[in-house]
Amino acid sequence: MIFWFDYEEEIIKRNPQVPNISEQLRVIKKTANLEAEELVCECMAINPE
Repeated sequence: MIFWFDYEEEIIKRNPQVPNISEQLRVIKKTANLEAEELVCECMAINPE
């Protein structure tokens, strides 16, 4: 989930595949585009790429 100024959460859309690191990269890019000062994330990738 991504929380921002409006306190609404944005659900991360997942591919039907197993969790992987590319999902985290999309979140990091989105966070950078929002010019966020902080990012807290957890990656539980089963098959790291």
